[in-house]
Amino acid sequence: MLAAWLAAIGAAQRHTAEQVIAAAEVADDDGDKLKLALTVVAGGDHIDSSRLEQWLREISGVEVNCLSLHSDGPNENGAPLWTLKLRVERDRGSDAD
Repeated sequence: MLAAWLAAIGAAQRHTAEQVIAAAEVADDDGDKLKLALTVVAGGDHIDSSRLEQWLREISGVEVNCLSLHSDGPNENGAPLWTLKLRVERDRGSDAD
């Protein structure tokens, strides 16, 4: 799911659950992958925004392959915003501290 979010939306972008669902509706490979991932975590026959919100709250801060989703406060209408963060690992071959 996090890799599909990164490909379709990118990192460091603030989005509501509804905006994420709309990004999944884009007719391209990245949108299709995100839609499939959203259907798995918040769907069935369709992607349910309230189930997606619940899932986002449950996994907030959990890191998978240097990616993690975080709550980023509400938008102007009070809807929760979510941001995918990409942790960049330090180059282990570097002598710099």
